[in-house]
Amino acid sequence: MARDFTCSLHVSRIGKGLKTNDLKAPFEKFGRIKDVYIPLDFHTKESRGFGYVEYYNRDDAEAAYDSRRDIVVLGKPVAIEFARGQRKSSREMRLQSKPQPQPLDLAQTLPSETPRLAVEKPPSRLSLWETPRFA
Repeated sequence: MARDFTCSLHVSRIGKGLKTNDLKAPFEKFGRIKDVYIPLDFHTKESRGFGYVEYYNRDDAEAAYDSRRDIVVLGKPVAIEFARGQRKSSREMRLQSKPQPQPLDLAQTLPSETPRLAVEKPPSRLSLWETPRFA
């Protein structure tokens, strides 16, 4: 679902356990809210520390943005800016959150001529009946 970025606010510095209603409450006084979205890490299912508040009306989003210094979520100040781009799909989030392993190119990692180490012959072992000779 694409979001009209002109009516959406990006809210950062929110807590890990924050619910959508907790984020929605301080923004409702500025106008009718269309959607509140808190992205979760694909693997841990925890909040990634930011969310989006989307308004039906651009003027409402601007009013909330103009009051950004006064908005507090669960007792903590948050950072607010206008959102850019569109909401990512779950596939895009999965690929973004976990780095993909790169194939190993052995031609680049090993030199063409691997130097051989000189290995000395190990000393012979003494039997239990022999006495060691010291020089």
